[in-house]
Amino acid sequence: MPWGKKYEAVKRAEEHLRECCAALGLGEKTIGKSGRDWIGRRRWEGNPGELRRLVYIAALTCPGKEIEAGHFPPRRRRDHEAHAKAQFEGLSLEEILRHKVAHFFSRLGDVEVKGVYGAVMEQVERPLIEECVRWAGGNRLKAARVLGISRNTLRKKMQEHSVK
Repeated sequence: MPWGKKYEAVKRAEEHLRECCAALGLGEKTIGKSGRDWIGRRRWEGNPGELRRLVYIAALTCPGKEIEAGHFPPRRRRDHEAHAKAQFEGLSLEEILRHKVAHFFSRLGDVEVKGVYGAVMEQVERPLIEECVRWAGGNRLKAARVLGISRNTLRKKMQEHSVK
């Protein structure tokens, strides 16, 4: 899309955003760099109301003051990645775990299972240890301190989970 049309689309989106924030009492919001890039990469000629609709959705789903590409609902396959990443990064660890555990139990239905606590703890503990050791640059003492456990406990857990 030529630069002039991209600029016009972004300007229209900013106007829609001001209108949306005023109408819905959302407070002042802006469109960030990735949001402007996202708008500029699309063709809006065939459906003039679509840009307005998508800006309203983004304004409502954006928890902060700056709307980025991930706040716009996906229109094309490549948009799904940015949208999913933004939605995921906006969640707390507790929210992610709650969602995944609830999904697990909904899939189980009425099937009786045992040992779920141990299985879940193993699923959480391994990546926690791996990422902490990676973050600490392989320094196990530093990783143990960050985790709040002793170096020997960390070593034992690394062996249990086959973490190198």
